[in-house]
Amino acid sequence: MITRLSLFLCTLAILPVAAAAQTRGPDDPLPPKATWDTLRRVFHDPNTVDDGSAAETFSDFVVHRLATRWSTVRSLASLVARDSAFGTFVIKHVDATTDTTELRQVLDRATQSCPPAAKSLCSAFQTAAHHAIAEAAQPN
Repeated sequence: MITRLSLFLCTLAILPVAAAAQTRGPDDPLPPKATWDTLRRVFHDPNTVDDGSAAETFSDFVVHRLATRWSTVRSLASLVARDSAFGTFVIKHVDATTDTTELRQVLDRATQSCPPAAKSLCSAFQTAAHHAIAEAAQPN
């Protein structure tokens, strides 16, 4: 009887620690309040899968962050300068699965207010956003 009670109490003690340590699950590849650096760490995590709903989550994050927090493009450009594979990943996620209004904002910002250190990245965003908007406009 004491053994079962001890096991039960140990389980109760461990559950909150395990839950706190889990920052993301299979359906939520990014933790709340993710940044470009967070996305880069997730990209390099060998357990990360980039398809299905996870890929859509990455695309939503990339396009939304560029559309609503353009000032962060400098820090993104710095990360991409050191990690071209991550840059390819980010650009790939400017796609037609995301909000068209936000894609247009990305296109406008990349065209009109690109920091000098991010010129090649902005050019890639322009191309990707243009293609994604055109793809989204095509009838199914």
